[in-house]
Amino acid sequence: MRGMNTRKFIILLVEAIAVIAACVTVVIINQDRMSSFINSLKSPSTGGVELVLDPIQASQRSVKVSDKSVAIPGWQYITVKEGANEATVDLYNPLENTDYYNLTFALYLTDTPDRELLYQSKLVSPGNHIYSIQLNRSFSKGEYDAVIHIQPYRISDNTSTNNSDINIKLIVV
Repeated sequence: MRGMNTRKFIILLVEAIAVIAACVTVVIINQDRMSSFINSLKSPSTGGVELVLDPIQASQRSVKVSDKSVAIPGWQYITVKEGANEATVDLYNPLENTDYYNLTFALYLTDTPDRELLYQSKLVSPGNHIYSIQLNRSFSKGEYDAVIHIQPYRISDNTSTNNSDINIKLIVV
């Protein structure tokens, strides 16, 4: 009889470890969503622009604009190789915009008097990414002031809403 109790105890112990491992896995997988949720609870609603650090990528920050809380990603820089006109990026529409907003991205050089357009995307639906962009021209080494203009469009009627300009550096290496 004692052997049966030991066997039951070992089975229960293995099951408990499996449940704990599953819970830890779920927390790790959803860490970015949990951080965003916790930050939204801590941050007061200002009715304007709210900056929230994105724990996944240090060069990005999440921004919320106050039209039904459009989630707007942000960046500090884009890097491109000298003489090249292709840049590896991660322009994305956050999942928080599901059922509400598509986004477009435009990259402008602000070192010129007329905000030279370097790139313009098509509509990006929630959860989708643009990983590579073709710039309208190439650059020599240096840092250039630029802005990413993000324009949300309501999915329900495709009308534009509040937009956001994220000041960045275009770093040419």
